[in-house]
Amino acid sequence: MGGSGSCYALRRFPNRRRYEESSMRLIKSLAATGLFVAATIAAPAAALTTFASISPSTTDLNVTFVNGDRTDRLYTSLTEGARAASGVPVIFTLGLGIPNLQSVASTFTLDAQMPDSDVGSSGAFSLLGASGSFSIIANNAVTTGGITGTNLLSGVFNGASLNGTIGETTGAFRASTIGGATITYSSDFLDFSDVIDSDFSLALTAVTNAFAPNGNPGLAGFRATIGGQFSSEPVPAFIPEPGTWAMLILGFGMVGISARRRQKVAVA
Repeated sequence: MGGSGSCYALRRFPNRRRYEESSMRLIKSLAATGLFVAATIAAPAAALTTFASISPSTTDLNVTFVNGDRTDRLYTSLTEGARAASGVPVIFTLGLGIPNLQSVASTFTLDAQMPDSDVGSSGAFSLLGASGSFSIIANNAVTTGGITGTNLLSGVFNGASLNGTIGETTGAFRASTIGGATITYSSDFLDFSDVIDSDFSLALTAVTNAFAPNGNPGLAGFRATIGGQFSSEPVPAFIPEPGTWAMLILGFGMVGISARRRQKVAVA
């Protein structure tokens, strides 16, 4: 049976190699035009790595949400009823092993605006389209690796969201470039020029009176405590001190001189 089957296959496809090559060309063509189903399966997104975090240094409520007629605001303030963002005390930790940037006493300021949206009377909600800025400034200048500065981490963002569940006392304010948001980080100590994707996730805890609709039908105002983490892919690089840059430039120059000398010797 096996022998006759093999003979049949040979008779059925007398030019088997040409047939297989033609089939492969067809598959490649379909893949190139997006018609080959297996080729349309998206690769999983790269995981982002947390490089910094903040935690409240007191138990005080430090963030306020105000519901406006058309625009809602989320901003830091230790004062209940305050209408302007102000800095609140936090502890900043950089998770890159850089000396003097662990557990730094700092001031965190956040100011974000988002369109007023219906949150419903129950269940989960997301207020989308938030834009604004934040800063984490050291209370005292920090020196590490020959660099002295106070801007531990700052950012400008668009496309963040406020997420929670009606009746609950915890939620989150977050943004991710993978999800379509824009985030621009800056720091006196970190270089973000090679970063491809970024995100931040700030936890809201101890929400006063729990999340609730206010009947207009947006989210009712509240006070809470905020803290969280900042991530990217790849993680940002440490900014070398000017002396280090000078040594690098000198080193590159010496490599070039050495290469030219070797070339001249080879020609001689």
